[in-house]
Amino acid sequence: MRLARVFAAIVFGSLSLLGSRLEGQRIDGDRAQQVQAEFHARYDAWSRYVRERGAEYGPRGSPLLTEEGWRLYWHLMDLGLPAIPYLMEKMEAGDWLLATGVSRITRRCFHSSEYPEGSALGDVHTIARMLLAWWRGGREATHIRFNELWEKWRTIKAPGRTLLWTAKVYLYDDRGELSTPQAGMEFTAAGEIYSAIECLGIAALPLIVQTLNEGHPDLLPIALKLTDGAGGLGDPSRLPPIEDFLRWWEANKEDWLIPWPEEHAEE
Repeated sequence: MRLARVFAAIVFGSLSLLGSRLEGQRIDGDRAQQVQAEFHARYDAWSRYVRERGAEYGPRGSPLLTEEGWRLYWHLMDLGLPAIPYLMEKMEAGDWLLATGVSRITRRCFHSSEYPEGSALGDVHTIARMLLAWWRGGREATHIRFNELWEKWRTIKAPGRTLLWTAKVYLYDDRGELSTPQAGMEFTAAGEIYSAIECLGIAALPLIVQTLNEGHPDLLPIALKLTDGAGGLGDPSRLPPIEDFLRWWEANKEDWLIPWPEEHAEE
């Protein structure tokens, strides 16, 4: 399976997590009310643009907006993780155009094996429906999916270096650095599982950290990528000591937790 197909559902690549590091902190009380008010103000501006200007759509439902349209769209998404419950409510009400931004904030992409049979990879309508199903499933569903993939990974990985791509590209090269795939390469069975773990996004970070605490370093590159290098601690090609990442996580983890619907309902 070609690398481009596996990640066709989302375009974040190595981009930053928008404004979620700036504004995406765990909040309560007055700050929560402020975020809610700011969300509705920004969403009203975005939806007014769509009503008045309309939008053209690409072959897979992606919006083709003017510069002003994209400015309003990403200004809304800059609210980051605290806005996820409100974004999901709007998606539930039918605003499927928000799916790209929600995927970018949460880093939740969808492996080709997760797509409904007969659906096109990258179709925004399909992604919106899958995101809503993911959201309704909450933390428990993510936990179940992660455990399944983690057990598969531990079973299939090879001692020492693990081949992720069929072009003889390993998870780590001879210098111990994380390898970078080239366009057109295809995943091995191990690579499919590793990429599926990454596609779980930020929601999987507490579970990934648990494996690191248990002495398994395999998912540290994913943890670094999902956290944008852990505040400059390192990048996935040059890994810091696990202990350094775990210290960073303990100090910053509240900024990186998904506000699941059951938690949002309790606020």
